[in-house]
Amino acid sequence: MSGEPMNLFNLSDETEKCRERLEAILSRYSRVAIAFSGGVDSTLLLETVYRMKNLEILAVIIKTPLNPHKETEAAVDFIRRRNINFILKETDILSEDKISSNPPDRCYHCKRFIFTLIRKTAEDKDYYDILDGTHSEDLNDYRPGLQALNELNIISPLKDAGFRKTNIRELAKYYGLNNWSLEASPCLATRIPFGTAISKENLRKVESGEIFLTGNGLTGVRLRIHGNIARIEIPADKFHLLCDKTLRGHITDYIKSLGFDFVVLDLEGYRTGSMNIYR
Repeated sequence: MSGEPMNLFNLSDETEKCRERLEAILSRYSRVAIAFSGGVDSTLLLETVYRMKNLEILAVIIKTPLNPHKETEAAVDFIRRRNINFILKETDILSEDKISSNPPDRCYHCKRFIFTLIRKTAEDKDYYDILDGTHSEDLNDYRPGLQALNELNIISPLKDAGFRKTNIRELAKYYGLNNWSLEASPCLATRIPFGTAISKENLRKVESGEIFLTGNGLTGVRLRIHGNIARIEIPADKFHLLCDKTLRGHITDYIKSLGFDFVVLDLEGYRTGSMNIYR
């Protein structure tokens, strides 16, 4: 995820204006803590702050069973290669019943729990301005967690600067960040229907299954859990890959080995928020 600007292309006018607004917003601060996940949004934010040089930075990473291990590892690697001051906190978020019971507003309770911990961790080190990677298009989806960010006075500079996902990816590519095209990776709990309790075992099944499917060429995949049924969502343009009987058998055997009785393909294909029908 490292590198200097590639300078192989010019930024679009829209993205350049977003960058200017972002730098103007960040210039108001001298000392900031950044909630860092390793995804492209928070990586771009951290990279921009890092390049400004005049800001003291504390990156805070919260490790929970809801986050893929590889994402946390990538986040730590990125920070260490830049020698940025950081704190990694591991927490048993599933001990909170309002999260593990998986109500429709789980995201609110989850964000409230995580960002309360981030704020306490940062303030213990005298960092009082907490930044996160929320962007403007996050406002268009069902995101009850945004209310928690507002209640805790979390600052979202990408949103305030008008960044859309396209702008984020473009600027990340310009900066030479290797994860500029990284697929979105929402927390693993989004694969479990509201009302179905979240367990470490189910999260392990999801993570293991998605790693296996991705390794077999099914990128942009989600493995959703419905009791003893594993529902696989992939982009419709990848359906033809499953015409291969050997691959289908390979996938079926592995997913069943995780503890499922049935493995099904969702004919609607991959789409965000498919579990929101349960709320």
